[in-house]
Amino acid sequence: GDPGLCARRVVGAGAQMPFSLVQEIKSAFGCTVNDVFLAATTGAVRRVLMHHGVLDGRCGPPRVRAFFPVNKRPDGSDALVAIGNEWAMLNIGLPVGVEGDAARLL
Repeated sequence: GDPGLCARRVVGAGAQMPFSLVQEIKSAFGCTVNDVFLAATTGAVRRVLMHHGVLDGRCGPPRVRAFFPVNKRPDGSDALVAIGNEWAMLNIGLPVGVEGDAARLL
């Protein structure tokens, strides 16, 4: 039956990665920290879809979208001094059909 509103549900999971590794990846690929995060997140979503048989090769990959915060401050601005929220949420398509973390960064 219906477990109701009080049933325990897992709504998210996470993994830790040293920020120094994120910076190494960013430097190696000439991208941003956000790009590394999006590629890792897309890889995680891809693995979940594969585990559930959604990416089985019979159909094209599903369209997966996510809201992601982006900084709107110009490069070089002092974020600690700036007052107010200067960010926006973008609705970004995640390339879950792309195999390989490096390929998602290129």
